[in-house]
Amino acid sequence: MVKLFKLLLGTIGLLFVLFIGMFIYITIHGTDVSNESWSYSINKTIVANSAPDDIESYESTKEEGKELVYYDTVEEAISNKDMLDKSLEIADYVILKQVPAEDDDIYIICAVEIESTTGQGISRYKLKKKNGQYSQPFEFLGIEGSMKKFATYRYDLDDYISQTIIWELVNGIYIKNEDDGIGFFFSWDNKDEVYDLTINSKKPTDIIEYELNGKTYYYFDFLDADFVQQLFDEINFGSFTLQQVSNAIDVKYRKD
Repeated sequence: MVKLFKLLLGTIGLLFVLFIGMFIYITIHGTDVSNESWSYSINKTIVANSAPDDIESYESTKEEGKELVYYDTVEEAISNKDMLDKSLEIADYVILKQVPAEDDDIYIICAVEIESTTGQGISRYKLKKKNGQYSQPFEFLGIEGSMKKFATYRYDLDDYISQTIIWELVNGIYIKNEDDGIGFFFSWDNKDEVYDLTINSKKPTDIIEYELNGKTYYYFDFLDADFVQQLFDEINFGSFTLQQVSNAIDVKYRKD
């Protein structure tokens, strides 16, 4: 009887230790977000290689008709935020690339320091380039953090890509490039995963290695995303999971 009691006590103790260990792991690493259910209202008028003209970024020009100020360098230009939200302050950033848009417009893509789990994200300014000079930005398309953990959830690369695409489509903050294609931008800290990545059997348009706050990251983009209509055809946005989104657009890479 005593042996049975000791065995029962030991079993309870072991289960308690396992429970505490699991609780600590989930608290630190988060719950896998892949199969969590989500629901969004989304504009499905977007087709594979175009975007509706009536969707604008949430931070558009605030002073219509004001003459743009031009500068010799991109750094000088994006430091003038008179046409943007006055509260927009970025502590540290790295300019990654320029993407041509309609007419004389271009996007300046930057990696920026933000308060998040990864500590950085991707921001996009829209401005004009004329005669080798750059205007102050008149549009800011927000910052997308390269999440590995958000709230209580843990994100793998495919989860992060799927979540970013959905957020940008819902909020209309994707970009339209010079050919009217839809572009998406990402950043991740695992080199092997990024270089092995394909979406809809296509490699990223560009991959750029950079450092911010002493850590190495990998920017990558898909500037002519041919999977948007495919996503709309296969996903019920009233109830879906990020795993379903990843499957619909065929996100593939070798997980470390």
